[in-house]
Amino acid sequence: MNTFSEKYFDEEKVKAILLKHPKLIILFNAGLLSRRLCRSALGITKWEMDDLYDDLVITGAIRVLSSSAFRATTATMNLIKKIENEQGGK
Repeated sequence: MNTFSEKYFDEEKVKAILLKHPKLIILFNAGLLSRRLCRSALGITKWEMDDLYDDLVITGAIRVLSSSAFRATTATMNLIKKIENEQGGK
């Protein structure tokens, strides 16, 4: 059975988000994340983080674990591998 994230995963939109915020790739590879850590690492405001978080949920890029903790879905991690291969493993 597919989860919501898997069923509604939007590869094009998730890829656009990852390319706009390349540090997300590093953060997702780290595993469990908080909104605060992401905001700090990306150098964005709380409101920008709220918008980014909404986009990540809606596109199926993340699996929400609590009100502030989340991790990348399997589909997102596969997309990250694909992006890294396209960019020559950077």
